[in-house]
Amino acid sequence: MKCPNCNKEIENDSKFCSNCGAKMELHCPKCNDIIKRNDKFCSNCGYKLKDEKKNTNIDTNTEKDKESKRNEEISKIMMIVVALIIGVLCLLCLLSYVVEHQNSNTVQKKDTRSNAMKYIDGDLGWDDLTFEEQEQAGRIMDFGVKHGVWLKKWKDD
Repeated sequence: MKCPNCNKEIENDSKFCSNCGAKMELHCPKCNDIIKRNDKFCSNCGYKLKDEKKNTNIDTNTEKDKESKRNEEISKIMMIVVALIIGVLCLLCLLSYVVEHQNSNTVQKKDTRSNAMKYIDGDLGWDDLTFEEQEQAGRIMDFGVKHGVWLKKWKDD
């Protein structure tokens, strides 16, 4: 293993660096908690530590290691946040399109009915119609009489 202070190679079971005298603390590779040399499991997170005789999994944590792990975690979190923001924006665009499409269809349905038909349905009075619309309403009612179609306005009479 390497000394986190001077980067000199030292023995795995050293408690202090033989070159600079820095104390060698071992950290759990999963949660970064300080562990003892003979521990088989991390007392903080329960991570199984490999046996020291078999290529130890315990590393001394240098500042560079800590910083690179922290940077990896931050970049993962940032990617998740960006993905969530993009997803929310897509949903908002889709919702906006659906609402606008529904409103435009509703307006078209209301506007397609002529004033003559509104009169026949009882929604407008005779005086509300222009001369041309009165003629059109008369033709529609004549057609209904000739062909036996009972219109709503005449049912009440």
